[in-house]
Amino acid sequence: MNIKFRAFAAILIGMTLIGASIGFLVGYYFHLDFDGKYWMYIASPIMGIGCGLVIYGSLFERNMDL
Repeated sequence: MNIKFRAFAAILIGMTLIGASIGFLVGYYFHLDFDGKYWMYIASPIMGIGCGLVIYGSLFERNMDL
């Protein structure tokens, strides 16, 4: 599999952001005593950006030479 570094970096950063946003949501629901309730609202845009980077890296930087 031949993948450019820019695409690989976009996928890696996107997966990291998806993992962080899922961690925020899980942490929010397991620790309802925590005063920072804004973390739940920050998780959605972070996941959106992460998913966008994964889609960009996997679709738009492919080598189409067969």
